[in-house]
Amino acid sequence: MTDEYGDFIVDLPSCLHAVPRLDKSCVVRIVQLPENSTCKRARVDRMKKIRLSSVGNGIRVYTAGTIKFRRRSRVQGGCLRKSFNNAIESLW
Repeated sequence: MTDEYGDFIVDLPSCLHAVPRLDKSCVVRIVQLPENSTCKRARVDRMKKIRLSSVGNGIRVYTAGTIKFRRRSRVQGGCLRKSFNNAIESLW
């Protein structure tokens, strides 16, 4: 799960901590989105390489950059609401 900024944390198994160039061995891939999501993957087969962004206090931080999504072609029923003048508007 991501936070409101799209950041997420992954705890790696201890056997991977010894890999000196982890950024050459790992990728990020979107496996599944929530069923009620208003987004879908921009490209199904897309994987993003990670790169080391900072090191400090024994913690290595990697980034995968920007992962893009597309809005679904049809707005889901749960994404609509009626405004005070009965006009239907999107929650986007």
